[in-house]
Amino acid sequence: MGTLPFRFRKNDRGWNRLSHSFLKLTVVNSARWMYNPRIFGLEHMPTTGPCFIFANHANNFDPFVLNVKMPNEPTAGVMTRDQFYKPLPALFMDSIGIVPTSKYVPDPSVIRRVIKLLQQQRMIVIFPEGGRRWSGRPKAPIKSTMKLFYKMKVPAHPVQIHGSYVGWPRWATYPRRSRQNIHFLKPLHPQDFPDYQSFYDACVESLNFHEEQPAPETIPFWAHKPAVGIDMLLYRCPTSGRTGAIQPTDDGWGVQSATDDSFRAQMTLASQLRFEGSDPEAPTEILSPWLDKIRELPMFIDAKGILEHDSEAVIYSITPEFEQVKLGVGAVWLEPERIRFEVGSVKKELPLEKILAISIEQRRSLSITLADETWQIELHQGYALQWKDYIQRLQKKEPPVRES
Repeated sequence: MGTLPFRFRKNDRGWNRLSHSFLKLTVVNSARWMYNPRIFGLEHMPTTGPCFIFANHANNFDPFVLNVKMPNEPTAGVMTRDQFYKPLPALFMDSIGIVPTSKYVPDPSVIRRVIKLLQQQRMIVIFPEGGRRWSGRPKAPIKSTMKLFYKMKVPAHPVQIHGSYVGWPRWATYPRRSRQNIHFLKPLHPQDFPDYQSFYDACVESLNFHEEQPAPETIPFWAHKPAVGIDMLLYRCPTSGRTGAIQPTDDGWGVQSATDDSFRAQMTLASQLRFEGSDPEAPTEILSPWLDKIRELPMFIDAKGILEHDSEAVIYSITPEFEQVKLGVGAVWLEPERIRFEVGSVKKELPLEKILAISIEQRRSLSITLADETWQIELHQGYALQWKDYIQRLQKKEPPVRES
């Protein structure tokens, strides 16, 4: 997180009343206006801790939606470090007990801070899927997070946020106005389960629902250019394999391929595709099967041994104190066994076999963690999801195919 210029003074529960009031008036009320959430299972909604609250996560507003009906105190939480690189957001998140963490990388200091929050009787929000869903499909929770829930022996409250994905898909540039249904389910008490695996299975099942088929009342009633950003998800044409071929039309409602005239559709308010020439009464198509087709395509490699290249990437190093240091704009290449980048006089190679974790921050930035260093690469020309998919496929020794 780095060093903040100052910190709000916190009470003995670990939060500042003034900053909490400010956040309620601003971002929490913005979430209320955007999604007008209806709360179900109020009898299961905690009002104080110690406890965990865990939910599906597809939308930037999810943490604030969960606080709309919290009457007296804010929820604490664990959030990725990229949200802490800017001083003002970091200041307010620190003031209510938000702990910065790195995705998929165990950090003893985070566990110590979580334990302290529980000792302060806090409600701690954690999204165990490790980042926002790219499609409405559930993601497997991070096992280390589930083990933390189990070992702390405090109630874990599952919450289903219906309408999170369609309210603002991760790939989409603009949010949509809609109504969300927030379901607080019966809390899970670790001591009620015979072992960790049965507790883990119950947690997984509580979030096992598909958001790409939303309830009618959660479908957005207004959207601005809902197709803009679709190339962040469908980063290749599913038929030709050309990277960047899928693009929104100028009006922001259509989706088309530059290499396949048959791939022309309208984006619906439910973030589904209605293909041109199809029966108006025919079902629309969800996006995740198209992403599956893209992920089944071979990875192309050119004559120079390059799979992907971005000549205008912004490169950052992350210090041991988790400060973000900008090196500048440079070039980055993805090769079968390494990521290579050059920025100014700095030349660096990151062997794929030594990468411990890779995650996507926001929509365009790759966070790459090795044993003793972390880098962040903000792509300008490439697609972060494509780079992550390719890196993981290469780490599994899948061979690329020479591009004809």
